[in-house]
Amino acid sequence: MAAGDQRRMKVFISYAREDKMLRDDLDDHLANLKQQGIIETWHDGEILAGQAWEPAILEQLETADVILLLISAKFLASPYINSVEMKRAMQRHEVGEARVIPVLLRPVFFKNAPFASLEMLPKDSHGQLKAITKWSNRDEAYAKVAEGIHRAVSDLQTETPSDSPRSTLPMPSIWNVPHQRNPNFTGRDELLTQLQASLRSGQATALTQQAIHGLGGVGKTQLAVEHAFRHTADYDVVWWIRSEQTATLAADYAALAQRLDLAEKDATEQAVVVEAVRRWLDQHSRWLLIFDNVNEPKDLDLYRPQGSGGQILITSRYAAWRGKAQPLEVEELDRAESIKFLLKRTGQTDESAANKLAEALGDLPLALEHAGAYVDATGISLAEYLKLFESYQTALFDEEGSEPTEYPVSITKTWDLAFQQVQQQLPAAVDLLNLCAFFAPDDIPLDMIRAGTEFLPEGLREAVQNPLSLNKAIAALRCYSLIDLDDGMLSVHRMVQAVTRDRMSQEERERWIESVVGLVNESFPLNSDEVATWAECARLLPHAFIAARYAEAMKVALDITGELLNQVGGGYLRTRVLLPQAKLSLEQALRIDEDMYGSEHPTVARDLSNLSLVLRDLGDLVGAKGVIERALHIDEDTYGSEHQTVAIRLNNLGLVLSDLGDLFGAKAAYERALRIDEVIYGTEDAIVAIVVNNLGNILQDLRDLEGAKVAYERALRISEAVYGPEHLTVATMMNNLGSVLRDLGDLVKAQMVVERALRISEVMCGAEHPDVASPLNNLGNILQSLGDLSGARAAYERGLLILRDFLGDEHPKTMIVQNNLADVERKIREANQGEQDQ
Repeated sequence: MAAGDQRRMKVFISYAREDKMLRDDLDDHLANLKQQGIIETWHDGEILAGQAWEPAILEQLETADVILLLISAKFLASPYINSVEMKRAMQRHEVGEARVIPVLLRPVFFKNAPFASLEMLPKDSHGQLKAITKWSNRDEAYAKVAEGIHRAVSDLQTETPSDSPRSTLPMPSIWNVPHQRNPNFTGRDELLTQLQASLRSGQATALTQQAIHGLGGVGKTQLAVEHAFRHTADYDVVWWIRSEQTATLAADYAALAQRLDLAEKDATEQAVVVEAVRRWLDQHSRWLLIFDNVNEPKDLDLYRPQGSGGQILITSRYAAWRGKAQPLEVEELDRAESIKFLLKRTGQTDESAANKLAEALGDLPLALEHAGAYVDATGISLAEYLKLFESYQTALFDEEGSEPTEYPVSITKTWDLAFQQVQQQLPAAVDLLNLCAFFAPDDIPLDMIRAGTEFLPEGLREAVQNPLSLNKAIAALRCYSLIDLDDGMLSVHRMVQAVTRDRMSQEERERWIESVVGLVNESFPLNSDEVATWAECARLLPHAFIAARYAEAMKVALDITGELLNQVGGGYLRTRVLLPQAKLSLEQALRIDEDMYGSEHPTVARDLSNLSLVLRDLGDLVGAKGVIERALHIDEDTYGSEHQTVAIRLNNLGLVLSDLGDLFGAKAAYERALRIDEVIYGTEDAIVAIVVNNLGNILQDLRDLEGAKVAYERALRISEAVYGPEHLTVATMMNNLGSVLRDLGDLVKAQMVVERALRISEVMCGAEHPDVASPLNNLGNILQSLGDLSGARAAYERGLLILRDFLGDEHPKTMIVQNNLADVERKIREANQGEQDQ
């Protein structure tokens, strides 16, 4: 490759003042490499008069590709040899970010000198190290050094090390890290080295895991982000998973299926998608999963691949990870790193003031970032900020009980200074931050705020409606590192949110909670049980949970909160078969609505009805019966006995009674619901078809097979007319029809009908969805009746695996298939024994 096709490499020359002449001679001998555009050199002689010396050195050292150390006795005796800069140079060499080349200018004793490499030093004919001043032909010695530099540059250009913090390597083909790389990231080199070593510690195919834990604000997430950016070339897949809430964790994990284009990516059941992703990870390598802000190890049990080839990085405040992952504790920055960060962040040079400020801030990265942002934005010096900080802290906690207990005091102080500055500049920016304090911290959709101005107080509403004003508000907050914006999503650090909430009066908290609940409820899709809405539901889910928690605690916007939770639990979560989360959501909705409306309100009946369905799905039939009977009683008292809502409750009651074995009670409930629906909707409506199908189930269980067949055929005809021949509802009707045809002895037709139902279910839901288990069980029954015992066993086994994964061993549906499998295995054993006896 021609030199012009390569990036010009930066060569940093470090030397003692007494060796300036030899430095100039060497620089002259590098002229050819510079003229060819291969390298450019820099040394402190290029610092302009009046320019700050130390920041210039630090900046050049941090960006150099090759670092020349011109060694002499004076060099080794200088304070520089043990400085932070020298240590940083050696660290960058050790991790492959740069190449350090020692050059022996004069004879010295350097047995214990901290040099990682001596291979480029010129040697005599016997291969011994030889100082340039001892060469008979000094030009030849310099030429040898230039040759070594050229070789090092060529190696760097071909190696393109992935560890480089400025790596321009292409990103992994699948990447969703939600944070921009921090241009001011400083220090943590030892931690990053430990992290990388731990992740690479096993065999090439070993799954390695690393848990980063520590205090909030200490920089765990930033460390994970920096690792991901430094090692882009190591991975084909880097996937970030928000893990503070189980529902969000599941949604983010499952979203990887779309990017991997897995066959199960559109499966109705989220757990099916999760399992497909985990299976893919088991079979592939070169991937990194980052589980951010995990509460405790058990939260990852369902998501940790069992195979090999990839890496898992966890951030968490929880410390006891040993046995599940190799823990790596993240503590406050070293003082030298804190000082370096403040100087780099602000562009100032007062190391003494930076040292004192770092001490006051406890070397906590988040506090340092806010202080640096304030100084950068206001133009004051570090010393002036320190005085302001020290004087302001005495008034900070004047109010009784205002001192925070869950985060460091330094965060509160630095934040409050920034807050006062923003408030003076742009009050609307403070309003925006107040609003964001009651969302989940990450991925706050800006378009949701723009679309919901009716829920905002007047000052913020006007700012949001004006794009220029909104941009100014966001820019003001970003200037002080109080908020971030990436791809239309706002994010706020959890500790900034906590401090923001703490400084509000109760009245202010109530006002902002009401706004957030209104925004999320307005945005959450009403048809959340439909696949097309699931991506949006997953995006809003953490905000719904957080907003509801605040609303219930403060007892504000309870009517809207109950509506939101009912939609979340009864729609999205139940449809995705996230049943424990759905149960919790609906129980919270019920609790809120009972407090709001009283125990006999139709809104309460709605919550009860949806909760009964979830309890039934969970196998708690007695609980489901009590809940749905209470809902029915409320609606009959409210609407009368012939209302359409009453028919819905009767149908749900019939489902539970059927599962409990009360067939006549279920039949009566369905027949009453059917009469009401036929009067209201007519005889050919889809709602009527559902009740007719359910009635067919009861008639079949009561052995009225012809009556059941007529009911199923009617339900199928209506459903095909409404939905078309390939709909999941049609598959359900066909599966039921196939079952009764088997009971009637028409086995060939029964097999044909059920196999078609199975194909539709697999296409619509995915091969591992619980809805696929029912036609598999029916198919097993039919094959067993046809004498195909091995085919029946295969169908039962597949159905049983699905139900065990989703419903557990004790669920009634699981036990039915398990009993069927046991029966066919017994018959196979008997048949085999009979053949042996012959």
